[in-house]
Amino acid sequence: MRDDISDSSDVGTLRATKYIHNHLLKSVLHWPTAVFDRIPSGRVMNRFGSDIDILDNVLPKELLELLKDTATVSELLAQTFLCLPKELPPGDGTNTELKLPKMRT
Repeated sequence: MRDDISDSSDVGTLRATKYIHNHLLKSVLHWPTAVFDRIPSGRVMNRFGSDIDILDNVLPKELLELLKDTATVSELLAQTFLCLPKELPPGDGTNTELKLPKMRT
């Protein structure tokens, strides 16, 4: 089961990485040529490399954490609603005193 999540996560992040890389490349190619006189090409390449490295290494871990957190919140909500009484006692809403059932001894 763990490998299935990892494999689908890898495919998703690969797709995201490819999309963002292509978007970044299109943006850089639309820069005015005067920018390339001021910025060394190595700096642009390093920036691309570091961005892609973050996408490849950080994004899968963050997505997995998001999935875990979503599952935890869903579980807590389900437990909360399952433990609530099915019907609330009738009243006008002005009585704030909590009435607990008497324990038999």
